[in-house]
Amino acid sequence: MRFISRSVFAALVAVFVMSAVGAASASAALPNFNTGLASGNVKFTGTGTNVYLIGGFGEYKCNKASVTGEVEHGEPRGNSKTLKNVVIKFSQCGSLELLCEREWKTKPLTGTLGYLSKEFKKVGVLLKPSSGPVAECKGFGSNGNIIGSLVMEISPSNKSVTEYSLASSDSGGVQSPQKLEGETENHRLEWLREGAKEAQPLVVAMHLNLTLESKVEIEA
Repeated sequence: MRFISRSVFAALVAVFVMSAVGAASASAALPNFNTGLASGNVKFTGTGTNVYLIGGFGEYKCNKASVTGEVEHGEPRGNSKTLKNVVIKFSQCGSLELLCEREWKTKPLTGTLGYLSKEFKKVGVLLKPSSGPVAECKGFGSNGNIIGSLVMEISPSNKSVTEYSLASSDSGGVQSPQKLEGETENHRLEWLREGAKEAQPLVVAMHLNLTLESKVEIEA
């Protein structure tokens, strides 16, 4: 019977441990976007209808929404967790007395991928501005800012596609989803009226359909 020398055995153990650590690190890095490109971001556009913003003032509806942005290129294989320059534009909105004008848009937002449920491979994206408010609003007697951050579910995952869905909803007056898995902070938007001391919660029910210029996979 042959025996493996101690040096060879130690080397094999080291390789096994390094492989296990590498696999764990790779797993921990998920979810992410895989563009499969050598370089360059992947641009996208999108549309939505019947967006509802709900707060203490009641229900404020925008009949149409559109979105533009980019999936950031990263390494290796174009992998990244980031959406860049996400601008959502709202139009045909409710009465001028509530919130914003009949047509308004967000500032450029950054989106970061995370799990809503790792077990079920549900993925979300946290959208927030680099600084300042999400949007500056001017309406009839209701100037102010929309502030905070918003988590939306993005799907599908583990498929290389050119179409994605971004969605958030009103769950009994509570924003859904509220946070990414592992976070302790609940994310939400708020309406801060000009001159007011406190902001009021703003629940957003919105569904956007995205079309990308080339296939991207959300690896989960």
